[in-house]
Amino acid sequence: MEIFSQEHEHAVSRGAKIYAEIIGYGLSGDAYHITAPSEGGYGAYLAMKNALRDARLEPQDIHYINAHATSTPIGDAGENNAIKTLMGSHAKNIKGVVPPTLNLHSVDSEEEFDLNYVPLKSQQLHAENARTALTNSFGFGGTNASLCFRQFIDSK
Repeated sequence: MEIFSQEHEHAVSRGAKIYAEIIGYGLSGDAYHITAPSEGGYGAYLAMKNALRDARLEPQDIHYINAHATSTPIGDAGENNAIKTLMGSHAKNIKGVVPPTLNLHSVDSEEEFDLNYVPLKSQQLHAENARTALTNSFGFGGTNASLCFRQFIDSK
């Protein structure tokens, strides 16, 4: 799959199929450490919160989060905490789209990672009503960015 970002008018003029539109952007710089995020994930939280504010959305409006998820203990724990903090009681309603991992029978610290990021068994995803998403990208030195997307609905 390939994602191509361009101005709406340009996409329409060339007859492109438009799947989604960027409706919000959030950035933060926590400068906690050159290679590690803060354990609480405050920078990640701020980036997601800023993206929601820019999109004029509330946490309950988000149907899917594409986590940065680098598989590092401190990075994943920080992002997990940031998502839980941002979403509050709505965190349990976010659906995972990761297929089950063969031969994985348990995850470390199940209380911490209890949002079904890595399902232990196959399950059906009900995404037909998913319209908005956040995607996270975090870098060295505490640079954090989050984009908010919404399904494009042609108003013709």
